[in-house]
Amino acid sequence: MNPSEINNIISIFESNYKNIKLSLFKEQQNKKDFLKFGYICPGASKTIKYLNKFKSKSENIKTLYHKIRRLTDALFFVEIIVLYDKYLNNKIIQEMKKIIGNKYCKIAESITCHITKYFERLPKHIFKNLPDNFYHLRHKTLICSNDKKMVQDRIKMLKKVYEGFTSNLNICNGQRDGVSGCRDCCRNHFSTQQNYNMCVNNCMNS
Repeated sequence: MNPSEINNIISIFESNYKNIKLSLFKEQQNKKDFLKFGYICPGASKTIKYLNKFKSKSENIKTLYHKIRRLTDALFFVEIIVLYDKYLNNKIIQEMKKIIGNKYCKIAESITCHITKYFERLPKHIFKNLPDNFYHLRHKTLICSNDKKMVQDRIKMLKKVYEGFTSNLNICNGQRDGVSGCRDCCRNHFSTQQNYNMCVNNCMNS
């Protein structure tokens, strides 16, 4: 896909970013990040945050930063639509799949190619210190594989990572609804049985 085609499809994606309501990693989604969907890849978030420190050094770096950031969000948007569909509203899935169709791998490959190109145009001292300059390649592989089991493994891994950043076992207090509100909320935030049980207990007694 040429730059014009990529730009057009990303513009369509961007008009739908606000409609993405993923029922996972809710606490991380609410945190300030330089990426719209950085919560599905901590390595990418760290990389964009790192690049942000240099964007005022020159117009060239600033342009590269914004291009990499834009392409990264678009790549993750494709991944969410294709692989996290069970955690999304069916309406946004159907609308976007009409646009993406079975071209998701081709789109991901093209976006990844452009990110690599822009990484390589960064000054050497910035490029060699990128926290993660392979995240786009990993996510392209994940998208093209369309492997749901791999996605589930990744979700479990991310939950464990994010549990390390939070000790707030009261995060689901107030979610009790007489059905499964506490359990559903705690399951989204905690993967270890101990933390899950403590979260449910706190929620049920709040």
